[in-house]
Amino acid sequence: MRVLHFTDLHLYRRPSPSALFSKRLLGTANLYLGKRVHHFSQRSIELLVEAVVEQRPDLCVCSGDLTGMSSPDEYRDVRALLAPVIDHIPTVMVPGNHDVYTRGAQRERRFEGSFAAWTGGGSYPAVQRHGPVTGGGLDCARPHPILANGELPEEQLEGLARLIDAGELDQGFTILLLHYPLRDRQGEPYATASRNLLNAASLEAILSRRPAIDLILHGHEHHGFESHLVTPHGDIPIHDPGAGGRTPSAERNETAHFNVYTIGEDGLEGVERFALEGERFELEDGGPYTSGR
Repeated sequence: MRVLHFTDLHLYRRPSPSALFSKRLLGTANLYLGKRVHHFSQRSIELLVEAVVEQRPDLCVCSGDLTGMSSPDEYRDVRALLAPVIDHIPTVMVPGNHDVYTRGAQRERRFEGSFAAWTGGGSYPAVQRHGPVTGGGLDCARPHPILANGELPEEQLEGLARLIDAGELDQGFTILLLHYPLRDRQGEPYATASRNLLNAASLEAILSRRPAIDLILHGHEHHGFESHLVTPHGDIPIHDPGAGGRTPSAERNETAHFNVYTIGEDGLEGVERFALEGERFELEDGGPYTSGR
């Protein structure tokens, strides 16, 4: 079975003046003053969609940040852009912090309003089974006036613990999908104080109780990397393909990426990473993550 993972599209639409009376004012200023407004592009998303359809995976998973600032216009447009994928390929999604960029977006549940069919209905932890693969989704995204931290509500942690303890995730190959990293490139706790998962240690303690999770997939960091979580039952591989909506830039050593995982009877058999080169996604030369992008 082939599972394709994309994340962090960051489709951006310039807010109207009335929409700037929120966190979007600071975010828009940072984008333009920091000259980052062109670091993501709709064209990259269009090419990613074409590549995903061409790959014909058995399952797609998306770990959030589809939008730039969670505006209704961004949700409308990214839903339309993703239609060739999500309307025809089984897909599992969780939101990222940019999908609940403002309290209004969270209150109105805009992510679930646009993508409920692919989140398991919008209740987390969300367990979706697709053939031999089980996807377990968590929502750790929270709006914050300045920072980009995430936090898992206690009820989600308790719900995941019940699922693991009851053996509900033991069937087949189980992927845990969330937006935030648990570990950094060196396998140490991800500790970027302004943008980490605040209660990551609590989640890791639950994952260490018994063998249940075979692979952890996330986004948030736009340069892809692989890591692992050490547990008493063995290491759990952790992967971030890198941002799927990145504008290619040789100067910044950046481009868009997605990953494809081959899963067989004995578990994870292989990882392929694809990079946007010009107008086409190509298999990363040298193997996954060798480019440093």
